[in-house]
Amino acid sequence: MTATSPLISLVAEALVGVPDAAPDEAELRLADAVATVTEGLLGARAHAIDLALPAPAVRGHLFRPLAALAGARVTGAEPDGQLWLAALAIQLAHEASLLHDDVIDGAALRRGDPTVVGREGVARALVEGDHLLTAAYRIAAETGSAAFMRLFAVSVERTVAGEKQQATARGSAVDWERYRDIVGGKSGELFACALAASAALSGGAQDRLRRLGRQLGSIYQMVDDFLDYCPATDTGKPALGDYRSGLWTWIRLEAPSLRADLAEADVRRTLFRPLGGDSPMRAALTRLRGEMDAVASDLEALGPDGGIVATLFDAWHNRAAEAAWREERALADAEAATRIQALSGSRALADAADWRSYFAEHGRTFRLAARLFPPEARDRVAAVYAFCRLTDDLVDQQADLSPEVRHRLLDAWRDAAWEAYDHGHTGIPLLDVAMGDMAAHDVPFRYAADLIAGARMDLGSVAFQTTDDLRLYTYRVASVVGLWLTELFGVHDAAVLDRAAAMGHAMQLTNILRDVSEVLARGRLYLPASLLHARGLTPAVLDALRRTDTPIPSAYAGVCEELMELAERQYAYAFEALPALPGFFRRPVAVAARAYAGIHDAVRRNGYDNLRRRAYTSLPQKVMLGAQGLRDLYAARQQRALDGLRGIITAS
Repeated sequence: MTATSPLISLVAEALVGVPDAAPDEAELRLADAVATVTEGLLGARAHAIDLALPAPAVRGHLFRPLAALAGARVTGAEPDGQLWLAALAIQLAHEASLLHDDVIDGAALRRGDPTVVGREGVARALVEGDHLLTAAYRIAAETGSAAFMRLFAVSVERTVAGEKQQATARGSAVDWERYRDIVGGKSGELFACALAASAALSGGAQDRLRRLGRQLGSIYQMVDDFLDYCPATDTGKPALGDYRSGLWTWIRLEAPSLRADLAEADVRRTLFRPLGGDSPMRAALTRLRGEMDAVASDLEALGPDGGIVATLFDAWHNRAAEAAWREERALADAEAATRIQALSGSRALADAADWRSYFAEHGRTFRLAARLFPPEARDRVAAVYAFCRLTDDLVDQQADLSPEVRHRLLDAWRDAAWEAYDHGHTGIPLLDVAMGDMAAHDVPFRYAADLIAGARMDLGSVAFQTTDDLRLYTYRVASVVGLWLTELFGVHDAAVLDRAAAMGHAMQLTNILRDVSEVLARGRLYLPASLLHARGLTPAVLDALRRTDTPIPSAYAGVCEELMELAERQYAYAFEALPALPGFFRRPVAVAARAYAGIHDAVRRNGYDNLRRRAYTSLPQKVMLGAQGLRDLYAARQQRALDGLRGIITAS
C-alpha cells in the first residue's frame, strides 16, 4: 500500500478532467519509478532504524527521491543502496524544513492533518525538526561519500539561507530576479542535491545537474505558490496563506493590480477574470508551462532520464490548471448569482403586484386576455410569465458577458430554480413563489428546466436547418409554458396536454414571423434553412433585403405563408381541447390565441415584409380578435357537447 499511494495521487492529478483515460507510456514509466523509489527508501529507512535514528514513514509524493532516481538515469548509473541513503537524507531534511516552516507560519494544518506545532506547540516542533535534520546528516555520512556530504551540506545551508531571504522580504515587493533567488534556495536546493546526488556519489560532474535541479525545485515552488491563490482547491493548507501573510510570490508579479487585504471574492475576481485577453492566472499557467518545457528539454539533452521529470511536470501543470478551472467556475457562479439578484432587483420583482406590472409591460397581447382571469389565478400566471421573461433577459440583456459566462448564468438560474422547487427558499421572491406553486401542484420541474434550455439555444448566433429543429426550440421556449399552466390549473390529461403544447408551438411561430427583422439584426434566424433553400433563399439574401428597399420576393412570401399555415393548423388543433380546461382558464387562452393568430393577417397586409416592418395589431383589432376567440370557444364547447350526446346515443 505504501508503494502505491504516491503513484495514485500523481496519476490522478495527471489525468484531471480526462474521463476513462488510460495511463500512457510516460505515466507507466513514472509508476515504475515510484515503485523503485519506494522500495529503495524502505531499505534505507530500515538502516536508519538500525542506527536508532528517527525514520518517518515513506509517504507523500516523494518528488525529491524521484529527482534522485532521474539524476541516476541521466548519468547512466544503476541506483543502489548508496543512492537510497542519499535520497533518504534529502527527504529527512525536507521533512525537517516542513516542521520549521510550520513554526514560522504558525500553520495549524499540513497535508490536511494537524501540524506538530498546532498539536504540541512551538518547542516540540523545533526539537522534532532539529532531530530530523541532524539525523539527515548522519544518514548522508552513511553514504561514505565526501563529495555527497559536501553537496548535501551546501544544499541544506542554502535552503536555510533561502528561508531567511524570504522572511526578510515578507511584506515588501520583490522583482523576478529576487523571487527566483529566494525560491531557488528555499525550494530548489534540495532538488538540486537530489538530481546531482548520483553524479556526486560516482565522482562525476555536478554543476549542470545542480542548476537544473534548482530550476526543478523552483518550478515546484511556483506551482505551490499558484495553488495558494486557489481557495476552491484543497491543498491541505489554508488558502491565501501567502497573500494574507504578505509573502510576495510570483503570482503578485503576474498580477501587479492585486492589492493587499482584499476579500477572497475580490482576490478571485482580480486574478481569474479576463480583461481583454487571458486572466492573470491563465497567463501564469502559460509561463509555468514554458518554464517546465525548458527544464525538461535540457534534461533530455543530458541523457535518458526515463521521462520522470517531464511526467512530473505534466502532473503539476494539470493540478494547477484544474485549480484555475475551479476558481473560474466559482467566479462564474458568484457573478451569476450576483447578476440574477441584480436583475431581479432591477425589475423590483418582489411580489404579485410587481409581476403583474412586468406582465403588463412585456405581454400586451396576453395582458388583454389576462383580464379575464380571476385575481388569484392572474397572479399565478403573472409569476410564471415573469419567470419566463426574466429567463429570457438573462440571455438578451447581458451582452457585456461572454457566451460562456452567460451559460454559467443560466446554470445558476436553473440551480436556484431547483432549490426553490425542492426546498422552497432561495431569497429570490419570484423563484420561491413560482417554483413553490409549481411543486405544490405536482407540475414537473422539467418544464422550467426545458425553458432555461431553450433560452440557452439563443446564445450566440441561431440558425435551424429543418422545421423539426425549430420544433425543439418552440417546444422549449413556448410549449412548456402551455404545459406548465395547464398542469398548474389541475389538468393532466395527455390529450389536453398535447394540444397545450401545440398552442405554444403555434404562438411561438407567430412570434417568429412577427420579429424576423429584430432577431436578424442580432445575428439570429429562426426560419428553417430547408424552407429558404427550397425557394432559392439564404440568410445572406434576407439580411441584404433587410437593409434595402428592394420589393419582397414571392419566394420569401412563400416561406412566411408556409409557416403561418403550419401555425394555423396548430391553433386549430389546440382549440379542440379548450373546453376541457377550467372555465376561468379557457376564455383567456381563447382570446390570446385568436389575438396572436391575427398577427398573420397583419403580415399579409404588409406584403410579407417582416424584414423591415414589425407586424402588430391595434387595441381595437385585438378586441375584435378576442371576441372571435370567445365565439370560437363557444362553438368548440357546443361541438364537444354534441359529440358527447352522440356518444351516449351510440352507447344506448
